[in-house]
Amino acid sequence: MTVLIHDQKRALRHSARQRLASAPMSARAEWSAAACARLLETPGFSRARTIMGYMPLPEELDLWPLFDAAFAAGKRVCLPRIDWAARTMAPMVIDSRNFEREVREHGLEEPAAGPILPIESLDLILIPGLAFDATGNRIGRGAGFYDRFLSTFRRVRRQGAAAIGIAFELQIVDRVPTEAHDALLDGLVTERRLVLCRTEADPADTYPHRR
Repeated sequence: MTVLIHDQKRALRHSARQRLASAPMSARAEWSAAACARLLETPGFSRARTIMGYMPLPEELDLWPLFDAAFAAGKRVCLPRIDWAARTMAPMVIDSRNFEREVREHGLEEPAAGPILPIESLDLILIPGLAFDATGNRIGRGAGFYDRFLSTFRRVRRQGAAAIGIAFELQIVDRVPTEAHDALLDGLVTERRLVLCRTEADPADTYPHRR
């Protein structure tokens, strides 16, 4: 069974990368702005004091419209600082678009300096990935950083905190194959919809179920 799931995941990653690569840059920019605007309208964003996002790869949904709104509202914004040896990551605070950054392993940009926050201080985590389904499953790029991070987040998070997948609609599939270590998300946002996947983490009005 494990071999079968691994094969299914490999095939899904391949097809997801192909779909992302086929999307024009202009469309990705438009969809990114629409997804960020949809999330900005939620009470969950309004209530969040500390938000963790990610540095988007060229083909990923761009979170900078949302980060700019968060800075303007006086919220704390964090990006992952990765410990490549331990294969873990931590929330590092940035204060603007012009934060100090460096290119590290695999050519990925990360913040180079800033305060590291405890995971339990996070109110809203925005999760990238290659493919998602509407029940809260995601598939990433295979390194497991977010699964390990979210496992800790679920143990220590404060009431109302949530982990939300954010993606283009073309990344949504009927079913993501999963294993026991794969972390579930609380919700999902695309340029077309916002879906509440789990109810125990948040009041229903924090991330209203919309199609």
